[in-house]
Amino acid sequence: MDADWSVELTAEDETLEMPWRTPDSSAEWLDLRAHPEAAEGLPECRAYPELAEVLRRLNGTASGLASAKCDLFGAERTGEAQEIHGAWRFGSYVDFLFSGVGARFSLAPRNFDFAVHEGFARSFAQRLDSGRTLGNASERIKDAELEKINGDAEIIVRRCWYAATTEREQTPTSGFYFTLYLFGFGEDASTARQEWVRTLPPVINLLLGLTSELPAVPPAEAGRK
Repeated sequence: MDADWSVELTAEDETLEMPWRTPDSSAEWLDLRAHPEAAEGLPECRAYPELAEVLRRLNGTASGLASAKCDLFGAERTGEAQEIHGAWRFGSYVDFLFSGVGARFSLAPRNFDFAVHEGFARSFAQRLDSGRTLGNASERIKDAELEKINGDAEIIVRRCWYAATTEREQTPTSGFYFTLYLFGFGEDASTARQEWVRTLPPVINLLLGLTSELPAVPPAEAGRK
């Protein structure tokens, strides 16, 4: 399994507004930390229950993370650059951010710390690419299976505009978020999907493990930066 990370913060790069809502109000952000059962109702999760489990774990009360958006690309023919992996690929993405314990996501100070995001993304890619997701012996045994997964993971640090949370604030605050892309490859659509499913447990385990390794935020810094 291959992994990569990058930073996309230019004016032309994709950004996110939190909480988000489509212009026609047909879709909006769901707080799955507060309402984990809502994941089951998402169209993507009804079609692919494996994604619902990813969202439940990502938004778990002890995870320190919160999802913002997700989608599936489904099975599609690979491009020339990826033909070495197989003729088909199956992919997904999840946008996520840090969540403060007992506070709204927008109050989590890590969401405004670029160094934390850069270090988190780098560690994610390096550990996954080297097959060293976590340090204990039981996880190292599981890590040996990573080499057998025909998949790719990419994590990107992007700009997020967090909505004002008080009446005195009139403009959104600039911060950051992550986009995680996962792809499975195979010689047919069914195999590609199976490989995508295999990428999910080690990737989520690594995300949760990295979050648990972050230093605690002092109470005095519990506000925005």
